[in-house]
Amino acid sequence: MPLAEIFPDMLEAGRRARVEQVFLGGAPTIFSSQLHPDMLPLKLRNGELRALHTTVSALTQTPDGSFEALVVVRDVTSLAT
Repeated sequence: MPLAEIFPDMLEAGRRARVEQVFLGGAPTIFSSQLHPDMLPLKLRNGELRALHTTVSALTQTPDGSFEALVVVRDVTSLAT
């Protein structure tokens, strides 16, 4: 599943650039409300926003040129409030 389908805010230029660096051989990137204001929000079906600590790590490049990634998401809403 494309990352942008789960996190539509990933398409924002600054965030997208950080993830693209991961796939160019860079280190995993972290989006965390605990480290900086640039987090990936997740809106639940009821409209509630959750604060997430998200790490994106590149795994492999597929034959079609796209990449697979390991995305670890922790809900840290209770820590952020």
